[in-house]
Amino acid sequence: MKRAPLVFATLAAITALSLAMANPTEITIRYEVEGFDLDVAETHPVASRSARDVPAGWDVRLAFNPRRDNPAVVVPNGLNGVEISILEQAAFADVGGDDRNDESFIRGPRDIPFDQDTVLLVKTDTGALFKIGNPAPAEGGLRFQFERIGGDDE
Repeated sequence: MKRAPLVFATLAAITALSLAMANPTEITIRYEVEGFDLDVAETHPVASRSARDVPAGWDVRLAFNPRRDNPAVVVPNGLNGVEISILEQAAFADVGGDDRNDESFIRGPRDIPFDQDTVLLVKTDTGALFKIGNPAPAEGGLRFQFERIGGDDE
């Protein structure tokens, strides 16, 4: 009988995560030191520059390019197989799974500013497809929205 509360709590957590993934969710991550795992909506520390060749539990992180007014650059965790596609001049609300173009996905960083009219499609290491967008400055980092819009299981 002690398992019932644990089972209920686990089901409640899974339900809450599923609901969060069905609608845009907002998150803030810090430049250069945090990565974000879209599949489970968790931040993870990013290794030092010397250890960045070690796979980690994050899908994307933020690089900081001080040479621009908008310093935010989204970097996929290519070592884990994460890929991104950059949609410029796009509105977050208007982008869906149909906007996917497999030829445009890359595993490495591209020094393109992540701003209000840019939406990134992210294929995670689990095969899920997310969109991230609506970035806004936050203390030491960036706040943005993300939403699952598909995956390989469709």
